[in-house]
Amino acid sequence: MREKRTARKTWNRHLSTLSEFWKWGKLNALTFPTAPNPFEQLFLIVDDEPVSEGGSQERKPWREEEMRALFASPLFAGCRSPGRRYEPGNLVIRDSLYWVILIVAYTGMRREEICQLRVEHLCHHEEKDIWYFNLKAPGLQLKIIKRRGKKMGGGIPDLNAGSRCRMR
Repeated sequence: MREKRTARKTWNRHLSTLSEFWKWGKLNALTFPTAPNPFEQLFLIVDDEPVSEGGSQERKPWREEEMRALFASPLFAGCRSPGRRYEPGNLVIRDSLYWVILIVAYTGMRREEICQLRVEHLCHHEEKDIWYFNLKAPGLQLKIIKRRGKKMGGGIPDLNAGSRCRMR
């Protein structure tokens, strides 16, 4: 499996929270009165993080062997029962866990965005016969993580016909 990395901005947010927590502890006599705040002025430099032309941080795509392993797992190939999702079996449960992972794999959208989707976000381009998620539809704007890039959900391949990402 791929190693999950925490962004530097996230670390800085955590360090800022710890600094405030330390200050609260000092005000409530939970630390030594003379102890300095070890989190004060502690932060990571974020300027050198890779940024794409659109402005958002680049994420490495999954490698083919990772995709094969994911789609060969009991979640997609069949599990034993709803209570035993990670044990091989014949039951494929097409619930939110199943669909969120598929949408991430096929569109590259962030899980926070996918979990806010409604049926109304799904649109069909008649001329090109392409299904896509319209994340900027009037009245349907998502609470999107602040970033500089524009976001329009990716096109959705015909999942029944198969695609380059769908492995058996």
